[in-house]
This record gives sequence, C-alpha cells and structure tokens, in this order.
Amino acid sequence: MTLPARRCPQDAARKTLGAVADYGAPLDARALRTLSLAKTTAAEAARALQRAGVLERVDGSWRVVDPLLARWIRRQPTRAPLGDAPLGTSARRGGQA
Repeated sequence: MTLPARRCPQDAARKTLGAVADYGAPLDARALRTLSLAKTTAAEAARALQRAGVLERVDGSWRVVDPLLARWIRRQPTRAPLGDAPLGTSARRGGQA
C-alpha cells in the first residue's frame, strides 16, 4: 500500500495509522507519546490518510477503513515505535496483540 506523500511524510502516516488501529484515535495522548509523534504532525497525517480513503471518521470516532488492514496492524508482534522501519519490524509496546 502506498501511503499519502503530499505534505505527509511516510513515517508520520505509518505512525498515525498505527495510532488509530491500536488506540482508536490519531491524537490519543498515549499513542503520541509511545510513537514519538507530534500532535500537529498526527493531525496532518490523519487528514491525509482520510483524503486517501485509508482512515475515516464515523460518529466522531476514527477507524481504519479496511478491517483486514486494521487487524493486521494490531497483530504485528513487534511494531512500536514505528520509526523509520516498515510496519512489523520494530519493538512493540506492552505486548498487546
């Protein structure tokens, strides 16, 4: 999958996608802290991902549009913080699956 590149670095888009899949919101304080992501960067990335059709807001809540993608993201055993590594290659916090 190609993430939106226009005004949204790939790293920020990956982290934001992970924040939504794991925490349910791109601006969740725990997600921002865990992923070392600035609030303004996450907000911009969330808007870019929404425009690209990867994220959507339903009744005020964020979700990954493709439930299979969301499930895959959550099941990655080693993934946070995402940093420069592709999804699934860095240490995951808290052992959540």
